[in-house]
Amino acid sequence: MLVIYYYFKFFSFISSESIWYDDAHELLISKINLFDIEDLIGIADYHIGFSLLLLLITYVTDLQYIYFLISFLFCCSLIAVGVLIGDKLKSRSSVLISQLALLTSPVIIQYSFRPKHFVFEFLIILVLSTYLHSTSDSKLIFLCFIPVIIFSGVSVIYLIYPAFKSLREKFDLKYLLYILIIVLFVFQRGSKKLFSERFQEYWGLESIGLLESFERLLLNNLLFIRSFNDSGFLLITSFCLFVGIFQLFKKNREIFLFLFVPALILNSLSFFNLYPIGKGRTDLILFPILFFSIYYFANLCDEKFKPKILIFVFLTFLLVVLPVNTESK
Repeated sequence: MLVIYYYFKFFSFISSESIWYDDAHELLISKINLFDIEDLIGIADYHIGFSLLLLLITYVTDLQYIYFLISFLFCCSLIAVGVLIGDKLKSRSSVLISQLALLTSPVIIQYSFRPKHFVFEFLIILVLSTYLHSTSDSKLIFLCFIPVIIFSGVSVIYLIYPAFKSLREKFDLKYLLYILIIVLFVFQRGSKKLFSERFQEYWGLESIGLLESFERLLLNNLLFIRSFNDSGFLLITSFCLFVGIFQLFKKNREIFLFLFVPALILNSLSFFNLYPIGKGRTDLILFPILFFSIYYFANLCDEKFKPKILIFVFLTFLLVVLPVNTESK
């Protein structure tokens, strides 16, 4: 159903798109020698794992078909993640509603077929938040996050809460040192980018006063919600998301904290004009909390309104007919 809906609604849009300059940089990976570490790191930046995956994709397809292959990989990943979450949380109908809500996001659609790591990083974090939110097994947390951070270094912000919880329950100096080394390594690489003039100019991040910083943070979070759904119903969308987040806080405190801590970190960076929240693709790493917000909002509707099948049909129909602004990037 999801695949049919996705290609029925967006096939013509994907077909009309051509490789643009930002994509071309990522696709340079197809021209390098796999064993040329310097070139690999230079192109891959902080998402080496995804760049290696992209290199593999370019081996099996011509660049003119790259968008369709990546979009197919996205659809398969979305379905697989939905099955895993549905089995774990025991509500596949609410997961389907959340997945359809994702496909109303202009940013999700834009990057579902482009050679960028953002949507795949988002899907990986969804799985981690579902399966790791309740564990305190330091070895499991560490082993799961190593490949994830190699895939995309920004994901390290999702390691902080489970690592803190694990250390609080059972302090392990060796584990603490491992975590600090990983966090400091990623921060050292990331800080070069965050504080670079090129990054600041590209995203329009300039120093402003305290009051203006609060105002901008509020505006950026409204733009963040628009990144998730830009169908013209900002107030209704915001209400549904806040109700869902409150339900998430009530029903599953561990998942809430797993997702809230990274949101707090990036909002703090945004307050100090160091991270561009509300800019489209940079929002995708925070979309997991919105996914679960929709999930728990759908659950609440199931609990409060009868019969359940009519609520499911209504929400599904509503999401399918919503317009998607594919111009947002």
